[in-house]
Amino acid sequence: MDIREPEIRHEEMLILQDEHFTPENVCIGSGSGTGIGRATAIAAAANKLMTVSLDINEQEGKKTQKMAREMGGQMIFIKADLLQDKDIEPKILIINRFKPPALLVRT
Repeated sequence: MDIREPEIRHEEMLILQDEHFTPENVCIGSGSGTGIGRATAIAAAANKLMTVSLDINEQEGKKTQKMAREMGGQMIFIKADLLQDKDIEPKILIINRFKPPALLVRT
């Protein structure tokens, strides 16, 4: 059986008209390298949120970042192993450069 991740198309994405969905508001998401985490990060970015995504898989995370930017969104990818406190703490310093997050998504 051939199981593949579905293609994400901008024309099929739900774009919300919400006054809070602006680049000034930050969405932080984990697990953005593949699957629902990837789809969520891309959707948040396409909906004009400044998206900061974290995943242990750098190659797939950067692919997600590229896809989000191709959809017109703003996204920063940060490689992080969320099971390791010593890996998380420095990432918090990076995230703190932005405004406090308006949304947190854990997948």
